[in-house]
Amino acid sequence: MTTFEDAYLAYVRGVNEALAQSAKPYQEASDTYRDSMTQAWESGDQVQAYEAYLNYMKDVTKAVSDPEPSRRRHEAYRAYIQALRDAWANVDPNALDARHLAAIAQVMLAVASQEAGTTAA
Repeated sequence: MTTFEDAYLAYVRGVNEALAQSAKPYQEASDTYRDSMTQAWESGDQVQAYEAYLNYMKDVTKAVSDPEPSRRRHEAYRAYIQALRDAWANVDPNALDARHLAAIAQVMLAVASQEAGTTAA
């Protein structure tokens, strides 16, 4: 049985995984740039330093334009909506007080606001 808490925690895990995946290309670009600049500095090769910078900019531009992180965040959102449906199906209307309903609504609003902010054109 899916609970509202389970649904939200799964959503947060999905978003965190998407963010972790999206950080990898930036870290790799930074590591490569640092190593290339170190070699260029040690050899005094200005052309190598310039090429390292151009490659770094190309790698960062590629990372920025990658649609995969947004797709993964959206998948986490869709899974959250599915889990919400399951959680609502299990609600006992006599046991759901206004305080808990308000908490559920607040979380739903936060998730919806984040999704709206990340998918806005």
